[in-house]
Amino acid sequence: MSRYGSANSQFLMAALAGIAGFLVSASPPACAADPPSLAGWPVAGYAAWASGPEIRAILGVPGAAVFSDPLPLPASVRRIHLPSGQAYAVLERIDDDPAILPLNGAATTGEIVPLSGALRTPDLVAFSPSGRSAVFFSETIGRLQVIVGLPLSPVVARVMDATRLPDRPETLAISDDGRLVLVSSSTAVYSVSPDASAQIVATLTQPASLMFLPADSRAVFGDKTTGTIYVVEDGAARVTATGLAGLAAISPSVTAGLIYVTNPGAKRISSVEISTGLVVSYSLPVHPRQLRRLGAMDAYLISSGPGEPAWIFFRQGEAAKTVFVPAVEDPSQRPAKRPER
Repeated sequence: MSRYGSANSQFLMAALAGIAGFLVSASPPACAADPPSLAGWPVAGYAAWASGPEIRAILGVPGAAVFSDPLPLPASVRRIHLPSGQAYAVLERIDDDPAILPLNGAATTGEIVPLSGALRTPDLVAFSPSGRSAVFFSETIGRLQVIVGLPLSPVVARVMDATRLPDRPETLAISDDGRLVLVSSSTAVYSVSPDASAQIVATLTQPASLMFLPADSRAVFGDKTTGTIYVVEDGAARVTATGLAGLAAISPSVTAGLIYVTNPGAKRISSVEISTGLVVSYSLPVHPRQLRRLGAMDAYLISSGPGEPAWIFFRQGEAAKTVFVPAVEDPSQRPAKRPER
């Protein structure tokens, strides 16, 4: 990382740390009536919502964080997919191929890049840890597609016949180099070869949470029923941690060899050391409905919805903190102004 990138990440972490007055025991304010001017505000990350659809930047300075106005999008956009790191968004468009929208850590967007030949209405989309690769699945068409070269030079590298898979995919994962794909069905985790032949890695009772490690051929997945975390290496799975029943999303930390695991029902996030299986759990003031890394920081958007506060989890030394971004008021819900007399 460049000196500028490192300094920027440190500044943003300081900005989040500065919101300590709004931490776990705090109750968020209902809304921020009008997002401020964007000029000079560092961007901590982005939130995307299906309603609209829309993307807003999360603007952070020491002591405060707010949503920007909605970022401009083409009128034909019907769905938005954000990878971890959030350098770009994939836009599904009406009657057109998907497109890449560069975000570049700014409160403005770049020119869209067409994703020619990609599935237009995928049922599932999964990104690699760095966002350099993605895998799409369409049940209607019966295809898996591997996309590489993201975000600036995207190409469809492989198309696989999904009807050859033993079961319908429920979750997907892809390695940063785009060579390796894992699929979880309702009963098992499979590694998928380029010809769509599948090899069982492990059997399960529910679809697993899947994720490859950054720039690595190893992957991790979790059995939601048993609370077991597995590491997949050379096509075989081994147990690395237990006791995490109710787990949901998994994301690698920017710290090598560390992953985060959410438990929405228990309002908890746990860190897991891959090599030792050491688990450290952190209580949250909110149900973590997602786990999306913001930029290059070890900070994660864990809850966000239109008209709701967004919640961000991040580590500060050995401690973990949870801060919120005030919700943006829906103008249609504002009381009508009385006419002046």
